[in-house]
Amino acid sequence: LIYNLGLLQREFLWWQRRERSTYAKQCAELVELKKEFSWLCEVHIQGVKISGNRIYLPKIGWFRIFLSREIPKDAEIGEVTVLKEADGWYVSIVVKAKLPSKNQSNLRLFENYLKMASSNLN
Repeated sequence: LIYNLGLLQREFLWWQRRERSTYAKQCAELVELKKEFSWLCEVHIQGVKISGNRIYLPKIGWFRIFLSREIPKDAEIGEVTVLKEADGWYVSIVVKAKLPSKNQSNLRLFENYLKMASSNLN
């Protein structure tokens, strides 16, 4: 939220007034904003949670989602990006998970190939 507002401010100043805003100036403004809006200082230890077809976003709450891929059980949720497009809202979830070793992947591929080959023989 803060990043997007800062970016919007920079774009507005440039396109409307042909002025540039500096990082230092925006940081000083952020200090003032934190004094006025105390919730900007809050740190949420509880982060993003995913339960079935629902996702919890701190400060916003629970939402129903459609997962295009299954999230591995041992995966650690990294970064979550929420996007609003013309046709609806989208959530991009970056997860950290152990990938199967190359040999295991090749073995599974070979097993699937054998199953397909044997089913074609019948």
